[in-house]
Amino acid sequence: MTTFEQCQFEEIKIEEVKRRDTFTVEEWEILYKFLRKWRKESPDYRTANNNMMPSKKKDFMRDMILLNGNNLMRIGEIRQLKLGMVKNIKRGKYFYTQYDLPAGIA
Repeated sequence: MTTFEQCQFEEIKIEEVKRRDTFTVEEWEILYKFLRKWRKESPDYRTANNNMMPSKKKDFMRDMILLNGNNLMRIGEIRQLKLGMVKNIKRGKYFYTQYDLPAGIA
């Protein structure tokens, strides 16, 4: 049996990577203005392997990015949305969207 009165350990410091949770207003403005311009620059091609025209793909990507940025939803949550989970509500002159996401959606 070994006995000792005191043991000295170095303090463990956990360094967290600094993350930014949201865009600044200026960054968001740059992003949505870029998406408008990017969408208009649609190429006029369609390959045999594509079942979706490039403009529709761009619409889909633009909508996913805007939905994600405006609602702080994760991509997995957006992909699993169903029509019944989304409700548009009018309050006065403003429209709001309410999302009823089940707890199991990831």
